[in-house]
Amino acid sequence: MNNTWNVYKIFNNGNRAKAPIHTFEYDGENDAVEDHFNSSIKSKLISKHGTKISKNKFLFVRTDISQERSSLVDSRQEIRELHMRVFRNYADLIPKSINTEGVLVFSKETDWKWAWCVAQAASLKHVITISPCFVTYEDAQEWMNKEIERL
Repeated sequence: MNNTWNVYKIFNNGNRAKAPIHTFEYDGENDAVEDHFNSSIKSKLISKHGTKISKNKFLFVRTDISQERSSLVDSRQEIRELHMRVFRNYADLIPKSINTEGVLVFSKETDWKWAWCVAQAASLKHVITISPCFVTYEDAQEWMNKEIERL
């Protein structure tokens, strides 16, 4: 099935660019769009925009569906709510006297490794670590995903 795809840059803060940086047609499975982009199109964008673009993450949206960013905002809110449900499972470890929030931390308190922690909401001061410490960000995300599956 031949579809036209918009390519949006994802900024470091997780927000998507307002306008696509590229549009292309792809005649294949939807699951293989990113592979096609990386193998065939990304090198052209690098030569056009410079090597810095090779470090960016991208979002691929078919042109025949809504390009609104609100669906991304909704999914981020869903993810936050799932994270909060995981943190509620550890409520007996969290002091009730302070306003806290759950965060993924890479800091001195976690020996410069990634860990899911509870921190004071106003200052982000470390309160307690609820996950093991991980060498990579991806491993920490995988731990959280497993915790969410157990809900």
